[in-house]
Amino acid sequence: MKPIPEGFELVPPRGGFTPGIADLYVKREGEGIVRGVRVEPRHLNVAGIAHGGFLATMMDSTFGNSLSHTGRRGFTVRLVTDYLSPAKRGDWLEGRARITRATQTLAFLEGELTVEGRVVIKGQAVFALRQKKGPADRWIQGPGSQSGATTEA
Repeated sequence: MKPIPEGFELVPPRGGFTPGIADLYVKREGEGIVRGVRVEPRHLNVAGIAHGGFLATMMDSTFGNSLSHTGRRGFTVRLVTDYLSPAKRGDWLEGRARITRATQTLAFLEGELTVEGRVVIKGQAVFALRQKKGPADRWIQGPGSQSGATTEA
C-alpha cells in the first residue's frame, strides 16, 4: 500500500464509531485543516468502489473536524451529499470544508472529498452549535429544530 502523504498525522481514536471505520489523518493547511483517509477493501461496495455510506461518513467527519478546528463544537442536524465520481481501493481521500455562515445556534458548511484533485463527493451540512453554560454543556438548536443528531464535532 502507498505511504500516507507528507504532512498528515494520525488522529488519535476517540468515541466508539469512527475509529471502527478507518484510520483518520489530518494536516494543517493555511488556517484550516485537511482530513485524510485511505480507501481500504472494507470500505468497498459490491461494485468494487467506495461505498456511499463510507463516503458520507467521511464527509460528515470532515465537517465536524473543520468546525471544531475553529473552536466551535456541535452536532449534525442536516447532511446533503452529491456523489460525483468513484473512489477505488487504495485511493487517498482528502476532505476539506468551510463554514459559509454561522449564527449563535447553527453553523452552515460546505465541502468536498477529493482524490488527487478530482472531486468524489460534494456536501453541505448544518450543525447545531454547543454552548457552555455553567458546569454542564447545553446543546443549542435552532428554532423549531427536531434533530436526529448523528455526529458531534
